[in-house]
Amino acid sequence: MKIYDEENNVYDAVDAVLETGVAAVGGCTTPAVKYAKRIIECLAPYSDIEACIGYKNVTHNGYLYYVFDVNRFSIVSPELEKIVDRIDENNDPI
Repeated sequence: MKIYDEENNVYDAVDAVLETGVAAVGGCTTPAVKYAKRIIECLAPYSDIEACIGYKNVTHNGYLYYVFDVNRFSIVSPELEKIVDRIDENNDPI
């Protein structure tokens, strides 16, 4: 899994949410949140996906925003936290 930013094709991040339930978004707050909102807009046609933006302080990148499917993960899901931590560990800072 990778960390997406505004220079990536938004549909790659959409595919990540569809496949795994989460897409991590890196970068400064304003562009990261804007990109996360674009992901959510692109997920709108999928009635079985309820996308939400999350935020987590992480070790390697400092912090990450992420879009996740609340039908697959609760906001306080330990599994979701582990996935975001794993994405952070496996990617260089943006």
